[in-house]
Amino acid sequence: MNRGVKFLLGAAVVSAIGALTIVPEVPTVTSQDSAVALEVSVEPTPLRISCPGSFVEFGGESGVDLGSIERVGEAAVSVAQAEYQPSDPLTADFIELVAEGDDQSTALLSASQAQFVDRERATGLSATFCEQPATTGWFISGQSSVGAETVLLLQNPNAIDTQLVLNLHLPGGITQERLTLGAGQERLIGMAPLAGLAPIYAIEFESLGTPIVAAIQQRFSRGLTPLGVSTSMASASVTTDQWMTPVAVMAEGYQAPVLRIYAPQERAEVIVTAFSAEGSEIIRQVVAEQSFVELPLELPNGLYALKLQSDQPVLAGVLNPSLEPLDHAWIAPAEALAEVTLAIPSYATDLVITNPNAVAISANVELLQGQRRSIQSVQVEPLSVVAVPVTGRSVSVSSASAIFTALQIRDPLGYAVIIPSENQNAGSQMEIIVR
Repeated sequence: MNRGVKFLLGAAVVSAIGALTIVPEVPTVTSQDSAVALEVSVEPTPLRISCPGSFVEFGGESGVDLGSIERVGEAAVSVAQAEYQPSDPLTADFIELVAEGDDQSTALLSASQAQFVDRERATGLSATFCEQPATTGWFISGQSSVGAETVLLLQNPNAIDTQLVLNLHLPGGITQERLTLGAGQERLIGMAPLAGLAPIYAIEFESLGTPIVAAIQQRFSRGLTPLGVSTSMASASVTTDQWMTPVAVMAEGYQAPVLRIYAPQERAEVIVTAFSAEGSEIIRQVVAEQSFVELPLELPNGLYALKLQSDQPVLAGVLNPSLEPLDHAWIAPAEALAEVTLAIPSYATDLVITNPNAVAISANVELLQGQRRSIQSVQVEPLSVVAVPVTGRSVSVSSASAIFTALQIRDPLGYAVIIPSENQNAGSQMEIIVR
């Protein structure tokens, strides 16, 4: 790790790329067919990640205070890097972390947020990975029927305004909303009026200017009984090949996880393979053009990874239930990484490793507990999933082949899943051909 890393806290302007340094002098080009190779050094800009912040409550705690929109409680932010030593725990409605260094990855800067919510209409654990702002993204998890409330959290961490386009993909068609996010502005949007109380929908956003922070928060209930909360960041895009893990299936007779698939462009034929330590099962499904399908995953009790392959790009996600305590978490498609560093929240947490390869792998797991580091090797069989309890400040995982990792929180206070993505800015040696 780069020991010269400097961390900053607060809102700041994100520049496009760092300074360019051209190493050789430019020779004179005497012929139109001549070519000169220039070696260019690009210094990466500071790495910035953002956390969406604490739980948003509509209508007050009782739900009858019309027009009330406010954040309640505090989301505790955990940072993986030992060099970052705040005097107090990081808690905020919205928080941005900045690190300077050449190692543009989660090894340079990685953080997550977690919050236990205990309100009259909402109880459970909400947690998510803190990501880099983005200009585009998708959410599959929209639902605004009775017993399900969806809130879209939008923040512009930059010093200039941006125009934002929201496309709501509903079962009956697509509607569009346009709005402006001012510099440093936040928007908390209850989706029910925009979605017309649709029980299922997807959200696509595009910032026409600077990258923004976008997250989905959800509250589940049955009558007056809260059934959990969930917070998740956006998926990058629709695709034909994706993995979702960990998918937790409870004992027979209890609520099953639900796989939701949306085909935004054309009719799609989807093959779903559910891998576990006990073997695999295959599900085939056809999704009509601009249509949704929800599949309860009636599988034997255990921990699974789902591989989705389709002939047309689709959007997918899994809603995982939890019984003790009652809670839910949306599982978005995972990103395969050979190395990743994750901050461990202050709840009972498992590190989940999924091996998508056809051969067994050995993953090196390094735990940072105070100032002490411990290393162990975890063997993962081909196309299977393992869960290892972890404690401390952070955990770093590496393997010879790309794998999927996640943190699964199973605590007496609630259930949540944190799925990482790589953090990176442009910056390296590159060759430019001048003719």
